[in-house]
Amino acid sequence: MGILEQLDQTCQNFKEKIAIEQNDKQITYAVLDNMANRLANCLIANQLPKGSIVVVVLDDRINIIITLIGILRAGCVFVPLDPEFPEERLRHIVTELSPDCFITLIKFNRLVAQISNLNKKSRLLNIEGNHASDHGQKNIVPIIEPLNSFSAEKPTVSVDNEAMCYIYYTSGSTGTPKGIAGRLKSISHFIRWEIETFNVVSGWRVSQFTMPTFDAFLRDVFVPLGVGGTICIPPDRNELLDSKTLMDWIDSQQINFIHCVPSLFRIMVNGDLDSQKLQSLKYILMAGEVLHVSEVKKWLETYSSRIQLVNLYGPSETTMVKFCHFVQESDLKRGFIPIGKPIKGAKALILDDEKEVCPFGIKGELYLRTPYMTLGYYNNPELTQAVFIKNPFSDNPSDLIYKTGDLARVLSDGNFQFLGRKDNQVKIRGIRIELGEIENVLINHHLIKEAVVLLREDIPGNQRLVAYTVPALEPHPTTSELQRFLKERLPDYMVPSIFVMLEAMPLTNNGKIDRHVLPVPEPTRQAPEETFVAPRNKLEFQLANIWQKVLGIQSIGVYDNFFDLGGHSLLAVTLLSRIEKMFDKHLPLMTLFQAPNIAQLANLLRDKNDTVPWNVLEVVRKKNGTYPPFFMMGPSRLAKALLSVLEPEQPIYGLNVLTLQPSDSTTPLTDIKELAKRCIQEIQTVQPEGPYYLSGYCIDVPVAFEIAQQLYADGKKVALLVLFDAFLNKMPQWKNGYSFNHHWLNWLEIGPSYPLQKIRTKWQRFLKKRELKLFGQSPEKLRKTQKALSSKIQFMLFFNAYREAVANYVPQIYPGSITFFFASEWRLKDSSAFAQLATGNVEIYQIRGYHESLFVSPQLEEMGKQLKRCLEETHKK
Repeated sequence: MGILEQLDQTCQNFKEKIAIEQNDKQITYAVLDNMANRLANCLIANQLPKGSIVVVVLDDRINIIITLIGILRAGCVFVPLDPEFPEERLRHIVTELSPDCFITLIKFNRLVAQISNLNKKSRLLNIEGNHASDHGQKNIVPIIEPLNSFSAEKPTVSVDNEAMCYIYYTSGSTGTPKGIAGRLKSISHFIRWEIETFNVVSGWRVSQFTMPTFDAFLRDVFVPLGVGGTICIPPDRNELLDSKTLMDWIDSQQINFIHCVPSLFRIMVNGDLDSQKLQSLKYILMAGEVLHVSEVKKWLETYSSRIQLVNLYGPSETTMVKFCHFVQESDLKRGFIPIGKPIKGAKALILDDEKEVCPFGIKGELYLRTPYMTLGYYNNPELTQAVFIKNPFSDNPSDLIYKTGDLARVLSDGNFQFLGRKDNQVKIRGIRIELGEIENVLINHHLIKEAVVLLREDIPGNQRLVAYTVPALEPHPTTSELQRFLKERLPDYMVPSIFVMLEAMPLTNNGKIDRHVLPVPEPTRQAPEETFVAPRNKLEFQLANIWQKVLGIQSIGVYDNFFDLGGHSLLAVTLLSRIEKMFDKHLPLMTLFQAPNIAQLANLLRDKNDTVPWNVLEVVRKKNGTYPPFFMMGPSRLAKALLSVLEPEQPIYGLNVLTLQPSDSTTPLTDIKELAKRCIQEIQTVQPEGPYYLSGYCIDVPVAFEIAQQLYADGKKVALLVLFDAFLNKMPQWKNGYSFNHHWLNWLEIGPSYPLQKIRTKWQRFLKKRELKLFGQSPEKLRKTQKALSSKIQFMLFFNAYREAVANYVPQIYPGSITFFFASEWRLKDSSAFAQLATGNVEIYQIRGYHESLFVSPQLEEMGKQLKRCLEETHKK
């Protein structure tokens, strides 16, 4: 029985049981069945025949699971794409696929339009309803009918188990990703094997940790759904990278069955293991990386054989797992954990370079033979033929074996031991990466002549991608420039954290690059020295010492970003664990995403109330040049956005006005003049004297305006005051609001997306206003309470106080010049009211688009050109 027939059966037998669960959301088998059928019937009704390629651009796993089943029931091909991937990578994949249909959400319509193939018309289905008109491309034909208008009955299409049913893209050695095309027959074989081998039964609760863009996601879905179990989706995967949170979730959710990579198992092991917990857990199945003996030993000391550990192995090309090993305590004596023996329906060979069988114990290349292979690489017959080769021990030309590229040996007991890769393919945290793909992208940079990328583990447990480059021209590109270049083209997990510049690559005697003698990277920070700020007190020195040991880097500045230095979520677990041991304070993993530098962490550790770890002044780009710093009032993301549009020599600082509120008080400041005074104190720690370049956006405009007023009054020179979408209360244009004519003109100019954007914005503002009430507290009550405030409540209190300060501020005439930038939706280009604000020159620039997108491409680039010109003219004065 295939997986679709098996699913049909469970949907009928367990209609009211829970099929999928995430937080408080539960989907029964009946609802899952109906929703998947409606989607399948929608595809069929819109002339998508069997074999049609359907690209899925979604970020919600429940929707992805429903969409997957619907696509397969329609006989179509499921292709999941991560909307967080760089557009260039997505565009390449979509161009190769030439898909027949996209399934997405409204928020990804623009992305779909930008990556779609202009040479072919594709259907577009928004699963939220009929909002497909806002896509901006003529080659995309929206499906107008809502999904609930289609039948919930099972489609009548007969599905071919031998045909292609999915394509998963993985890293490719040629510099471009390659798609692996799978079929239902092969998935069904594996799912059936796993259910039978581990006796998975109805009612089992199975974790869903795998990202939907990896083929192991299919295993997470169809194993529980094949027996009437429940797929348990964690609330946020990043939160579960904290050991305590992860173990608490597994325990509270009464998980019976876990699939994961050894990296996630390592997080479990590195926490405080409690033999009284995880009473429901029966199996942990691991694949994708080497499983280490030390971690298995620690686990067995706590749980013994009550929770069975299983080590699995199998390339995506042969459809998931093809080896299985039940870990035993006796394995500890080996010094390694075997990958086991081939599963039913698979055979393995260890061959030498002459395709002869290697004796027991001798290392060779691993080849797999199974009738349940994939169909190979989509649209790439040459590569398919290169790795799916004729069996040298058979006369049957159809008898193929898969050349894995992995080294292994057969042990005396018949188990196999994995010994690494033969080529340049590596795995980091379970994700397969072709180093050649990164190298090929790097040498496309106009300043790079040669590039080699290695996976290094100079510190045990800290795997890092290191790029060695030979420059083509002067000046040499900086690390940040190369990282930015790669991030525009590759997923974040493929971007090296360390770059080593060489005069020439070392060569072997036959003229090939000698990868074995490439130098160990110097343990120094990669960022430019001009951004370095040394630790300033005992606490920051202690934190810097921990960071240096975890990252293996010396001289870390207090404003250096943990993730820019090569940190990742697994290293973050180690870092926070060491901080907890030193300071006896538990910090959840999300802390490091919110406070990714030493200065912010130090603020948090000092704060007994666990308030939000904010920085007041953030160095976005510090240069030792002749240009004065450009100070941006508002969230630091705005100042960081300007990095890409202003000259590299222009220093930029972000100043978060909200952080000026006293964190130890429940009575925040409500006076703009006092806030401006405190901002000036911060600014003058960097620049004691003028000329000053000041700017502010939206609600932070009054503070920027008042800073300029006070500096002028103090005899300081303000050379440039730039106000973005200026919100200055008491001005005439803000009193009467928008007229119908205003909205009508915007609709005509911008199009149908305008009212949708306005509705979305209004709704988001409404939710923000309600947020404080959801805590059951009013600002007045909070100010009177003596209890320590949670960070979120405190933030809301500060924000409301700030809004109050802005509402009460009355601007006076400014004795200088002002430059205004406005989003066109506000229609203020010709407003005479702004001329009344200053005695000097007033310039107004209009940028086509919305208020919320002013600092987002393409509006950012348009605005950046004008802002750069303003700065250049100011520099000359």
